[in-house]
Amino acid sequence: MYLKDMKPYACSEDNIQENQQAFGKNQSLLIFGLKKLQITPTLCSRGKKKPFNRKIKMLPKWYIEPAPFEGDIQPLIDAVKNQGMAVELIDDKSDVLKHRDEPEECSLFYGSLNLMKISKANYWLPGAICTLENFKYSYYVQYLANFLLNNKYVMLPLSEIIRLKDFIFDILAVDGEIFIRPDNGDKPFSAGLATRDQLDESFLGYGFYHESKSLMVLAASPQIINSEWRMIVSDKKVVSSCCYKKDKTLYCDAPNGIIKTSEKEILDAIAFTENVLQSMTWEPDPIFVIDVCSAGNRWRVVEINAFSTSCLYNCKTKLIVEKASEIAMNYFHNG
Repeated sequence: MYLKDMKPYACSEDNIQENQQAFGKNQSLLIFGLKKLQITPTLCSRGKKKPFNRKIKMLPKWYIEPAPFEGDIQPLIDAVKNQGMAVELIDDKSDVLKHRDEPEECSLFYGSLNLMKISKANYWLPGAICTLENFKYSYYVQYLANFLLNNKYVMLPLSEIIRLKDFIFDILAVDGEIFIRPDNGDKPFSAGLATRDQLDESFLGYGFYHESKSLMVLAASPQIINSEWRMIVSDKKVVSSCCYKKDKTLYCDAPNGIIKTSEKEILDAIAFTENVLQSMTWEPDPIFVIDVCSAGNRWRVVEINAFSTSCLYNCKTKLIVEKASEIAMNYFHNG
């Protein structure tokens, strides 16, 4: 749960005094996404129940939803358990998703976007590390434009993409296809290539995944990509990485899920990513995902995604668990 998502509750004078004593009149709390919330007397705990004592040190408990990641989740579960932390596997019927009045434990969520949104509606600290609005393409492009693969594009509401389809294909199509993706970080439809005949409202998920003709859609020219890499990053460094696609081979089709790459490719991918991170004056979350690619003779950023809802593919999980847990404990205990 992110405190910026809390709604104000009717406060008695006793409530106000309790909150002022617990937090201080002018204390600010760090919120993921580098935003701050000023604690004021209008933000009170429910009823007269005192806030949980977060000075008691505790390791985070991981709540993991296996379903979205199929066979890719076991290494993460094993890494959490090997570091002495508890794991609870959940789905959309789990009792833990029901509302809790107070943050009784340090918790980390990892799973689908749908359950992430439910967890954020409850009082989880920190819960999901996913400031979703920061993962809109139209938002992060201001920080990454010089590195993005698709930095020459058209972005229009869905209805306008359809109305101006012929114009868009005339200026962007390569071999009769254009690249299409949603602006939103929650990906209401899948990105991919479309022909002129294919591109209609249903291709863009309308009427099935969403009901918004004002949904912003990006259209760009297709790019030739040699390899694609997932980078889990924090503190302007790569925590763990792997290649998940090379030429036309996906990681799931490779022996043991490992795509063979040279040492130079690995070092080049990491060096490019850390160069991007060093140039950024902003981060969407304390730990997040950058997908990068080798396109021709250059490296580019494909997109960025939230940690708590992104597949780890074949990334080494030990360091990821260590870093994410450290972030969760720091947030829980220190605010």
